[in-house]
Amino acid sequence: MDVSSDYDASPESQIVQELESLIDLAEKCVDKIDYLTASIERLRVNLTLVFTIPGAFLSGVLGFVTGTGGSLPRLLVDSQILMLCLFAFCALASGVIWFFVQTQSRRRSLLRELDVEKNVHERLITLIHEQTQRVKHRGLVSPVTYAMLQIRERRLMR
Repeated sequence: MDVSSDYDASPESQIVQELESLIDLAEKCVDKIDYLTASIERLRVNLTLVFTIPGAFLSGVLGFVTGTGGSLPRLLVDSQILMLCLFAFCALASGVIWFFVQTQSRRRSLLRELDVEKNVHERLITLIHEQTQRVKHRGLVSPVTYAMLQIRERRLMR
């Protein structure tokens, strides 16, 4: 909603235009914060899943070994199935470790970006509040337009 298009290019109307620009920028900042927060949550869920699958595999193998009285059946020892199971487990463990490292790196990057966006958002809110007070004290907009600007400002508060 652009209320500033109703005004001329005077310094007073420039204050309203700047307020509009600040609110638009803050709304984009809030959208980015929401996106980053959701991305971090998705990474957390992925990490939980990637540790659950190998854990279930390891539990199954340990259950099999302990279910046989702690000793492996002779067929399993004599064949190469044991080597295949060990190779599969090592490959799975390597994949989990690689995924964990990549995910943690991405998570740290997202957290840094989120911190920057939150700082920008905080500064924008301060500027918007100051600009809104200027608009109010100078009576640059109608009461309805001022109320709409206040509503937009309040929606940005988090």
